[in-house]
Amino acid sequence: MENTQTTDYLVNHGLSHLRGLSGALDYTTLLSWDINLSVGLKAHVTSTKNDLSYELSTIPQQNGKFIYDEDVYAAYLTTDKKVGNYTFHLGGRYEQTYTKNKYTSTNSNNYRRFFPDVIISYRFKSGSSLEVSVNSGTERPGIRHINPFVFYINPYSITLGNPTIKPDNWWNVRLTHNWCFDGGELTTDLTYLWDNGAFDQTTKMDNETTIATTQWNNAQDERSFILDMSFYYSKVKWLKIISGLEWSVNKSRSKMEYLNVNTRDVEQMYYCNLRFILDPQNTWSAYINSSFNGKQKNAVGTVDPVFNLNCGVNCSLLKNKLDLKLFVRNLFASKISGTSCSNDNMHMTFSNRYNNLTVGIGISYSFGHDLRIKRKEHSSTEIESRFE
Repeated sequence: MENTQTTDYLVNHGLSHLRGLSGALDYTTLLSWDINLSVGLKAHVTSTKNDLSYELSTIPQQNGKFIYDEDVYAAYLTTDKKVGNYTFHLGGRYEQTYTKNKYTSTNSNNYRRFFPDVIISYRFKSGSSLEVSVNSGTERPGIRHINPFVFYINPYSITLGNPTIKPDNWWNVRLTHNWCFDGGELTTDLTYLWDNGAFDQTTKMDNETTIATTQWNNAQDERSFILDMSFYYSKVKWLKIISGLEWSVNKSRSKMEYLNVNTRDVEQMYYCNLRFILDPQNTWSAYINSSFNGKQKNAVGTVDPVFNLNCGVNCSLLKNKLDLKLFVRNLFASKISGTSCSNDNMHMTFSNRYNNLTVGIGISYSFGHDLRIKRKEHSSTEIESRFE
């Protein structure tokens, strides 16, 4: 039998159109016994229409249409009271979310939750402080998590979202110490975090067709003990330093039956930003920043160590109205590589170069005078993040 090989060229056209409305109402007042009270309401209503079509292809599925509606209504209340060197913060927020997926059929995934927020802090005479807090939050799935379209990388490797994915809810208990000294400060956080239903992509291989399907899921439960330290120093006139590190001991458990993987791992991350003042008038300055992330391992795979280094020079002229910039990003940078787990104890390797060397020049000029306006802004982050 003659063995023939077919080359499949994939050309896809994708379109996402978001319509939304967001609003907020906040009120702050001072009650008896010097208690600060803040209350507020917030809502955003969105509808996202997605279209995807393929051309010049022999793959089975040629197109898809997906409409996703999400309405979020929230209310919060917080109280703050200072007693001597102590400050007490007690509050929380309640959120109710309504979703509707119009894909092959209409279905809803509605959910509601209360998120408490408790903080007790003590300020020393030196300006340093000690704080303990207990709080909770949620991360809603984005469009890339939900969108069920089959995106073909090649005829044997596909990715898709999951319309039934749930929000990722987390809790943490944190102890924070802020040490202020001449010229800088050092902040240390000790955190215990438990995360139920963290988002991640999981891969399943069909042994008969050899097609690998990668899908977004509530892939794992995580428990972490985290040490986070940040350092700031500006005593030297010609140098400013911002640096930090994070160490975490993690335990993760897969929620996918076909993986059935439990892991224990220690992760590490370091970063350093150096800013150099090159002249007494502060006209010329330069910077170097770098970061390093150690090997990361969880229930769905591993990511190899990642590092990068950026640098640049800035010049401010004409009384700081004209700014000139020359920058180099990813002067030294690594690939994003690692392995992902699959069923039947199989593993898939990946290696992608996302951190390309970039050289850029920037020129900006400010007209008129600086306007100093006291205002409070409410951004549309909740709506904008739907496309992340």
